[in-house]
Amino acid sequence: MNKKNMSKQSRYPQTTQVREVAQTIFENGIDSVEDLEQIPSSNNFLFKVRSVQGTDYLVKLYSTTDKLVKSRELDIYPYLESSQFVRPCLARSSDNKRFGFDYMIFPYVEGATVLELVQSERLSSKQRELIAKVIIDYLRCCASIPVQGAGDLKTKLTGNFNSWFDFLQHYLAQARGYIDKLRHEEDQEILLKVHQMLVRFLAREKDYFEAVVPHLVPIDLNLSNFLLTPDNQIIVLDLEAFWGGDPLLALGELAGHCYGTPFYQELTKNWGERTFFQKKLTRFYALLSNLDILIFLAHSNPPNLSQAQPWGNSIPFTELMRSHMYALGLEQILIEPDDLLARYTNLGNDWNIKIEAGTYERTQSFNETLEKLQTVKQHAGITRVADITALDSTGIVVYQAIRPDADEDEHTFTVFSGKGLSKVQCEVAALAEAIERFCAEKRNFEGAKIQVASYTEMSKQRRVIHPRAFNMPDEANFSEDEVLEWVPAIDLESGETYYVTANTVFYPYFPAHGRMLFRYFTTGLAAGNTYTEALAHGLAEVIERDASALNRILRHNPAVDLETIDSPAAIELIQKLKASGLNVVVRYITTPDLPIPVFSAILEDLDLPDPLFVSGGYGAHLNKDIALLTALEEAALSRVSTISGSREDITKFQQAKQNIDYDTFRQKYAYWFDTKSRLISYQSIDSYIYPTVLEDLAHLVGVVNSAGFEHVLVVDLSQTELVLPVVKVLVPGVERYSFKMTCVGERAKLRYKSLYGKSLL
Repeated sequence: MNKKNMSKQSRYPQTTQVREVAQTIFENGIDSVEDLEQIPSSNNFLFKVRSVQGTDYLVKLYSTTDKLVKSRELDIYPYLESSQFVRPCLARSSDNKRFGFDYMIFPYVEGATVLELVQSERLSSKQRELIAKVIIDYLRCCASIPVQGAGDLKTKLTGNFNSWFDFLQHYLAQARGYIDKLRHEEDQEILLKVHQMLVRFLAREKDYFEAVVPHLVPIDLNLSNFLLTPDNQIIVLDLEAFWGGDPLLALGELAGHCYGTPFYQELTKNWGERTFFQKKLTRFYALLSNLDILIFLAHSNPPNLSQAQPWGNSIPFTELMRSHMYALGLEQILIEPDDLLARYTNLGNDWNIKIEAGTYERTQSFNETLEKLQTVKQHAGITRVADITALDSTGIVVYQAIRPDADEDEHTFTVFSGKGLSKVQCEVAALAEAIERFCAEKRNFEGAKIQVASYTEMSKQRRVIHPRAFNMPDEANFSEDEVLEWVPAIDLESGETYYVTANTVFYPYFPAHGRMLFRYFTTGLAAGNTYTEALAHGLAEVIERDASALNRILRHNPAVDLETIDSPAAIELIQKLKASGLNVVVRYITTPDLPIPVFSAILEDLDLPDPLFVSGGYGAHLNKDIALLTALEEAALSRVSTISGSREDITKFQQAKQNIDYDTFRQKYAYWFDTKSRLISYQSIDSYIYPTVLEDLAHLVGVVNSAGFEHVLVVDLSQTELVLPVVKVLVPGVERYSFKMTCVGERAKLRYKSLYGKSLL
């Protein structure tokens, strides 16, 4: 943290005078000087000094007249000098201030700061592990040192406040004063939101903060303060900024700099287990650290807080703060991203940052992804990619990818569609869907992984999910002693393996042993640039299909007032659709227990009143703008696909709609078109925009678990030669949208009865 007084400037002596003092001090305490080189430093005067004997030393000068940035190094050093974390002090100032400076002299140690290594990408995974361990050991060493009182420490490690709560309350009041003095309204608004959340959290958890027994806590924990020597020793360079307070503050201070990077993962792993509340505290302290730095920057530099980044971290402070604020404000987020990585090792250490976060939410550009897919598409049997945009007057881009050799069954297809805002995005989407379906075919799965046994036999040897958990209809007449095919799936939160019926994994499904208990499905089938991205896409689709099914069954969700939509991309899309003579109905269909933005979109052709040309789409995403765009684009894609007539599954819709006149159709499905009974403002709908896909995934998993679903399961369907990871995400107990809706679960039945007072037929 920056403990600088921003209303004044430090008054240091001229550099020439200081050099002379450094030389005098060195020659009085060590040896004659052969060479003296000043090292840049923000707080003190540092000099690399070579003696006439050819030995290098470091001389630190601390001004005794400067009261604005008071160094505590002379006070702290005696408590740490016997530890492995600091250099031996060869000479130091006494109470005699005859030089006008306090000083310390150390051996000069070669090496690179951790920041330099991170920025140059020269830090190996083993070095990262080592550094993280030493830093946490350093924090523990400091925390073992008792202090008197809380807050900024004075001589003899004494703070001015009786309790940690009192100090934080005072500190935040002081911070508010600095915020109020800002002239740039946008900066002020950003910092006020953060400040208000910190004040609320402090008040809510007052009992905890008052009970904290203060310990020595270093607060200058940016990565430039740690030196890695050639023999892999870690040295703390400065011991200048310390508070008496909660030891967890130190981890929060590190999170303020390193959150969203692989280095943060190593730090939390070495810290050890934390309770749910301690994880929230870490976020509170990280937010406090970020606020402190941004207040300083807002007063010191031209206003541009949205671009300011921690050293060694490419995520802007404002985005880091937003992540911490979500974590503090959302009780249903029960899993931290670093916990997910620790429990599910297949994710590696994936803190990949999104490209254009808030717009596309991907870890690679569409051009990069397309370039990869163009070289491998033939491995999935994709023979042609077609731009069919011109078939409709809307001008909304739609692509189709053709796999003539795809496994076929009734109402499956060999033509795969892609939607998006640009041609490249649409082509990527079409290719990705074709690759997903290729990977979901049983013939392309490693047969040795499939177990053949009855549920009874499997449950004696392995963890097994009962087929009933996937809303198996009673008509299946399933016997637990009948033989089925089973596929291993990993639970995302626990990392444990469970077996699920192959019926839930493959599309289409042709069992070699046993039978199909219910219609196979694509819900949760997803590809991504990374494994994490694929999981996030898949789980979002599971939530989308659950909401879609409940919307179809319950028919009780509000329409969105289109005039309140403030997404420029969505507004432009809606205007295009309306200009082509289409009525646009958007409905907010998020379920109360899974609070993720989900929308449905209905497009009605006002010039061609035909049920076949009423198209629909759905979208789910933590970012409500992306969820809305997805629903609109899917509805537009559905319309163009109908016009093209190329997808084999279109016949089931034609057969369902061809024997009904339009007035009767519209009356039967009046809920689809109703925009008056219940309305919601788009701007009242929450949105969650994280800088990393890993955070998206952790948020989604946390929401699903909080809703009472025990498992988020994943089957890896990836084919190495196809570049994109492909997964099938399964959540036992959720609803699944389908054409015939034959698999309806207890959750839907209970909600229907609660809403209408009668059983669902």
